[in-house]
Amino acid sequence: MAEPTTTGSAIGLLAVAAPLYTTFVGHVGDLGGYGYGARLDAFAEHYGQRLARNYARYGPHSSDHVPYGRYVLARQPESLIVWEPLPTVRGRFRLRAAWQASELPESWLQDMAAVWGVAL
Repeated sequence: MAEPTTTGSAIGLLAVAAPLYTTFVGHVGDLGGYGYGARLDAFAEHYGQRLARNYARYGPHSSDHVPYGRYVLARQPESLIVWEPLPTVRGRFRLRAAWQASELPESWLQDMAAVWGVAL
């Protein structure tokens, strides 16, 4: 992402990330109702500058981008749905529980938490 997140780019990212959510963390019941899209949009609006920095540093257009390796998830649209619960302790617990029930590598979660600046 070359420029700071705006409402338009947040909505575009949301349009890509929301359909992937059920595949990534579970089933439709995990969405917390139909308000999930609005919650992601609010998250992108509130943390727009932080998201822009993260994507600039780790995203697909970053100077040290490689299509594999550490921070691979930070280059994907799914990063938004991973970062969204990280600002709250409750969110981190829920994300960790969903992650442990999945087949995703633990290192991906740890890397995403490190990029966001929190410990799990």
